[in-house]
Amino acid sequence: MTHVVYQNIADMNEFVVIDGTTLEVTKTVKTPEITGNHPLQYDPQTKHVIVGGQNGLSAYDAETGKLVGTAKVQARIDQCTLEPSSQLIACAGSGEHATAIDPTTGHAFVVWAQPDGDFVQAYSTK
Repeated sequence: MTHVVYQNIADMNEFVVIDGTTLEVTKTVKTPEITGNHPLQYDPQTKHVIVGGQNGLSAYDAETGKLVGTAKVQARIDQCTLEPSSQLIACAGSGEHATAIDPTTGHAFVVWAQPDGDFVQAYSTK
């Protein structure tokens, strides 16, 4: 397949692989290690699909669906950003709403929404 889409199915603890040309589901990958799948990132360098949830991150081989690794992170992550050239991943959760990684500086940015306004915080990853 030339064009591939990966989609979390949160309530079933799985993600599906979709042929981007035909829009047909070609594979279902169970993710029993993750509860409440939400953020999903594809790493083109390692060809891994990284899935986050209420209890951590798991990485799967994109072609075989085999689990290749897990990591503990804060509970209930909501969004993740992967910066492939540096192999950094930043995840936000519990009131944090967005993440970004500057590939030049390596800084990770997180946005918080508050009743009196939003703000951005940068963190050094080095």
